[in-house]
Amino acid sequence: MLDWTVRRWSCLLMVSLGLAACGGGEDDGGIDSAHNDPKWPAPNIVLIQASDLSPHDISAYVDGRFPTPNLKRLADAGVRFTQAYTASSAAGPARAGLMTGRHPSRFGYEYDNLPPEQDQAQSVGLPTDEVVIARMLKDTGYNTVGIGVWGLGGMTPDSPRYPVNKGYDDFFGTLAGETAYVDSPDDTITYVPAVKTSVSPMRDHNAMIVSGKDARMVPSGGYATDLFADKAVEAIDRLAGKPFFLSVTFNAPSVPLQAPAAMVAKVTNIADPATRVYAAMIMSLDAGVGRILDALDKRGLAGNTLVIFTANRGCNGLAEVCACDAGGIGAPTLYEGGLKVPLIMRWPAALTAGHSYDKAVSTIDLYATIMKAARARKPVGVRLESIDLLPYVRGDKKGAPRQQMIWLRRPMSALRQGQWKLIEDPDAGQTRLFDLSVDPFEHTDVAEQNPALVSQLKAQLQIGRAFAVDPLWLSRGKVDVDACGTATTVFQ
Repeated sequence: MLDWTVRRWSCLLMVSLGLAACGGGEDDGGIDSAHNDPKWPAPNIVLIQASDLSPHDISAYVDGRFPTPNLKRLADAGVRFTQAYTASSAAGPARAGLMTGRHPSRFGYEYDNLPPEQDQAQSVGLPTDEVVIARMLKDTGYNTVGIGVWGLGGMTPDSPRYPVNKGYDDFFGTLAGETAYVDSPDDTITYVPAVKTSVSPMRDHNAMIVSGKDARMVPSGGYATDLFADKAVEAIDRLAGKPFFLSVTFNAPSVPLQAPAAMVAKVTNIADPATRVYAAMIMSLDAGVGRILDALDKRGLAGNTLVIFTANRGCNGLAEVCACDAGGIGAPTLYEGGLKVPLIMRWPAALTAGHSYDKAVSTIDLYATIMKAARARKPVGVRLESIDLLPYVRGDKKGAPRQQMIWLRRPMSALRQGQWKLIEDPDAGQTRLFDLSVDPFEHTDVAEQNPALVSQLKAQLQIGRAFAVDPLWLSRGKVDVDACGTATTVFQ
């Protein structure tokens, strides 16, 4: 009886997570197989990612903090997801989960990348057999362009992890996961040192912008956010009339705190220097998104282009001098502030404008959503954990895409089931439980009042994390930190 109960719970949990199929037939990775014949032509796809951005810091979600009229314009013309979660609170694994449609711990990408020299020397990064979105779409006939931060390993053009070798026809950006916004600061850039980060205000040789199949360096005094937007507009102009996938990964608003002085001058009403520069960084990001949207409009492509905006993870409350608003404890912890991200989709040909979707989803789900929209084939031999969100958003399919989600940063782990969020830290001998329906920012631990529920969720978490393999490289270690006034522990 016990064996049957464990198997039943395991089966239900894996299905709800999109991690496995239970029963006969081919594993469909949680993808809605009935959604095979959409009534619209396959769209162009523009995937825009910010770095370390909280939904609370853009006016598409919260009015009154920082003005982001272009992101609000995108949300008003599309769908705003209010319960979107990242695959990981660590930047590299988060990108890996989004780009592969698989939980990063399934293939050992649990901790962030090492410094670039070690990445290269130890061949650290995305496993070479993982199929990213660009490869899947290129094999379908899409023209594929990658712009901005890569951050998944592959520091030289001969590496199998170099973007052009992973399915991009062209690439312009930085290979390292972090970089300064300028080659060398001058009086056109306002910079505020952040004592909690080691990211340099100047690009070093590991974090230079490179371009093309040969990864040639592109020295430039320009501001990275503007340069990436420039290249995105050029790509849209060049590829108009052809099916294309454009991935634009901004490093904004991640550290270092650098913004164009002209943009900072627009927010002199903000007293704190760090918050003022941070606001200007987000406003520059918003302006870049606006230029991409304008380019689609100019070319008459907006109607049948699926535009997705999200972030790799929530705001980094440890590094950014608390200028961001996580609504709680931010990345790289497993609290909501580190895991909740903005997610906006606009596709006028297929999605009704101006509404919100309030059920929990994951950035892992973007892979299947894009794949189904593009009518691409699931990569052979790949078990996706991604769920096509379009039938749910359109109302063709009822219920929640995901009943449960799991995040691992061992030895710590977390599970969300419905309104409940469980965070387990065996090193500290601590298990915390939060009722997100009344406590969305996790201020009140209710584990002691709900021992039976804690036991049930811990058992499901133990079953659910059985899919994880050993991390491919070790954590940089445990660090006790003051996360914007809250003492916590993180594993880097």
